[in-house]
Amino acid sequence: MSRVGKNPVMIPQGVEVSVNGQTVKIKGKLGEQSMEIHDDVTVAMEEIEGKKAVRLKAANDSPMALKIWPTMRVLVKNMIIGVSEGYTKKMDIKGVGYRANLQGTDLVLQLGYSHEIRYKIPAGIKVVVADQVGLTVTGIDKQLVGQVAANIRSYRPPEPYKGKGIRYTDEYVLRKEGKNRTMKALTAAQRRNFRTRNKIRLVNVDRVKNRETRPRLSVHRSGRHIYAQIIDDIKGLTLAAASSMDSDAKFDKGTNKDAATKVGKLIAERAKKAGVEKVVFDRGRYLYHGRVKAVAEGAREGGLNF
Repeated sequence: MSRVGKNPVMIPQGVEVSVNGQTVKIKGKLGEQSMEIHDDVTVAMEEIEGKKAVRLKAANDSPMALKIWPTMRVLVKNMIIGVSEGYTKKMDIKGVGYRANLQGTDLVLQLGYSHEIRYKIPAGIKVVVADQVGLTVTGIDKQLVGQVAANIRSYRPPEPYKGKGIRYTDEYVLRKEGKNRTMKALTAAQRRNFRTRNKIRLVNVDRVKNRETRPRLSVHRSGRHIYAQIIDDIKGLTLAAASSMDSDAKFDKGTNKDAATKVGKLIAERAKKAGVEKVVFDRGRYLYHGRVKAVAEGAREGGLNF
């Protein structure tokens, strides 16, 4: 026997309950609700110690009856509480620029998107907005109140890093640590990029101290092509550029390394025209191998010093 289902539902003062077959109607100061009880459950009114109550029982010993019986009892109790006390869900909006307003029967949300979100408030639900960041959802139907609150929250659930978004007031948001930039947390390619950039930064510091002009030869490669640029980081200018897509660097026959060597010679030629002879080689996250190495060797053959 269910420990939930066997308990009667007591009817408080100010609440009227009527049972007509399998239909239960409940009326209180906040409104009226009704529902159809499952056929495997019987419902009847009774009096316990001078107080009215609703008693629900399983109509038979079938597995369905034993499972649905306590559910029906809880739903009846929820309706009684709804018409007498009501249900409330409180929510908070966290985030710079995040806010909410009411326009008639629409809840207008600004949640960091390129557009505003308009949510049509269902009948029987009341939404109150406090200071544009506090929401209170009230109603007599527990399921509907919870569903409306869940729908509003779904537009921007709280994210785990800064906690921005819409949350229930009593909700605990599990927070995560931000990106850990220690060397152990980086991939091998990221560590190479970090070391290369650090060396270039130290060289640039020396350039400023010694008044030496030494821009950066930056190399990038894709699956088919390779690109090279001469960049002056102090002035923020690209002085010369070349790639395997240039007509001067294309090969009718040959390997990708041949094309990369041609790109190196071409960037050296264009760098000289721009008055650059000394550079710092920036291979970024790539290994000094294959096409990247071929660009470096081609640039040296072309007369660049690094």
